[in-house]
Amino acid sequence: MKNVLLLMLEFDNWLQARAWSYTGSWAFQDGLEENGHHCTVIPVIADRDPKSNESFLFYAKNLLRNTIFDEAWIWCVHTKLDETTWEWLSTVAKKRIGIVMESLCSEYESTKEFQHFSNRKEEVLSQLSHCTHAIVSDEFDINLIQERLNIPACWNVVMVPERFIRLDNAPDKPKAAFIGNKYGDRRIYLEDQSLAELLYRPHIPERDTNLPEKFDQLHRGLRNTLRNNKLTVETLSTASKEMKLIRELLFELHLDGIRMGFSNVNFTVDAKSIRRKGYRINGRSNTSG
Repeated sequence: MKNVLLLMLEFDNWLQARAWSYTGSWAFQDGLEENGHHCTVIPVIADRDPKSNESFLFYAKNLLRNTIFDEAWIWCVHTKLDETTWEWLSTVAKKRIGIVMESLCSEYESTKEFQHFSNRKEEVLSQLSHCTHAIVSDEFDINLIQERLNIPACWNVVMVPERFIRLDNAPDKPKAAFIGNKYGDRRIYLEDQSLAELLYRPHIPERDTNLPEKFDQLHRGLRNTLRNNKLTVETLSTASKEMKLIRELLFELHLDGIRMGFSNVNFTVDAKSIRRKGYRINGRSNTSG
């Protein structure tokens, strides 16, 4: 059994968090624990300064003092880890595995629409330079990382824990459903009347629950705990368990949501996580199943 530290990306509000699937975060913990390993989770709130007393990372070194881990798994997109954090990680875990859940290859067209993509590759490579291994969602990033950083990298097939797998009959619905997030200029397509007979935006199941508010409320309370310097090992463990539970329940409702149409439609995205060796998909790829 290994003792594993997870510096896991999380968001402090459901409006942002719902776009980051359970499969891109907490499912890693499920997989490690299913294989007998012990996990300690430190939520890394997106874009929050690790030097801030509102960051879990601000307290990590003291809370986990004298603890040595066999491995540290570190999310490397949307996290703002500083040199102090990387130095601490190098002392507590000889093996540091960088998790990259978005492609590092963005076409010019994409960087014009979403300017933050223009620096994404170099920012993440800088983070991975502190790691000993990398796991990537785009297999075309494997050679890039191995050549630039000389560390082993492998492709991650996004995981859906077995307990979520459904063998229900196909949904008997007359229209395709769009349940994703609206973003960019392409949102106008949802209002195109020529698609009205084929596509609709349903009232998704999570809106009939208080789970999104519970998610936000949990994070508001934790922010106050951090500000008041009341974080302990016990409250950290409890917090991560509560986050995971709410995420699980909302993921189950998401699976209900994608059954609200005969097909599930999303905007084309730059994830590039469905590519195969031997050819390359140019431009955007559509990753909706």
